[in-house]
Amino acid sequence: MHRADGTRLFFVPGFGSGAGRGFGWAAALHRSELQATLLGAVGAARVRAGARCVGVEQDETAATAVLDSGERLRAELVIGADGLRSRVREACLGAEAPRWAGYRVWRGVAELPLDAEVGTTSMGRGAQFGVFPMSRGRVYWFASLNVTRDEAAPADAHGWLRARFADWHHPIPALLDATPPDAIVCSDIYDRKPIRRWSWGRVTLLGDAAHPSVPTLGQGACQAFEDAATIGRCLTDSGGDVPAGLQRYQERRRRRANGVTDQSWRIGQIGQWRNAAACGVRDWLMKLTPASLQLSQLRAMFDYKP
Repeated sequence: MHRADGTRLFFVPGFGSGAGRGFGWAAALHRSELQATLLGAVGAARVRAGARCVGVEQDETAATAVLDSGERLRAELVIGADGLRSRVREACLGAEAPRWAGYRVWRGVAELPLDAEVGTTSMGRGAQFGVFPMSRGRVYWFASLNVTRDEAAPADAHGWLRARFADWHHPIPALLDATPPDAIVCSDIYDRKPIRRWSWGRVTLLGDAAHPSVPTLGQGACQAFEDAATIGRCLTDSGGDVPAGLQRYQERRRRRANGVTDQSWRIGQIGQWRNAAACGVRDWLMKLTPASLQLSQLRAMFDYKP
């Protein structure tokens, strides 16, 4: 973690070997690579694209996904993994508006050699910039800035970001220069307040459909993987009792996943502070936090067994 001028706030060598230091490994990869790997494992013939679910139904023996085409797909269970604005969630809980976080995020991928393959986040006043090396010599980055809900995004995102972060430390300006303008994605940030229930009989929710969080901890896809591993284990252990397996999945995941949502929200709000005095106190407290505490927090996030 750095300040905008490059001053280091802290560094935690949390992964790899070393007495008392390492507890696992981490990798950053492009979302398309992840999806291709999953598709290869499942088999393309098992996946239907362009089939929009608009509702779910169930009885004692099966659950049914209703598509916008009118087609009805009946199965032993339905898992709603359809994201922040899940239609499966809406069918089970009713309509509810997501929670606006107060900031917008731009994301991009650049081809730029870095001096060290270390993920960093730099913090300014009402702004953050993250840099994460990933596969094939590419670097993923994000820029987070406070905006009002109705504020229009700049038409020339590349030029606007380049001017906004021109005086931030290396390699931030260089990364923006190395990013094709049409490769920058802009997203307004929302989450939902945690809920205590996301399984109903033979219907359940997974990932952002169940516990969407703001991206400050980078745990959205990671928590969905944990959900998937846990739901597989719980259904196997349930001996064919699908509703019991889904309830066990909910109970095993609820506290941890909802905790990530709450922690991500708090960190996001602190990271976007604008007041100079508040930001100074924030940065000072980060520098004073013992490395052992930072490492224990990382261990709690990454060390999970379904």
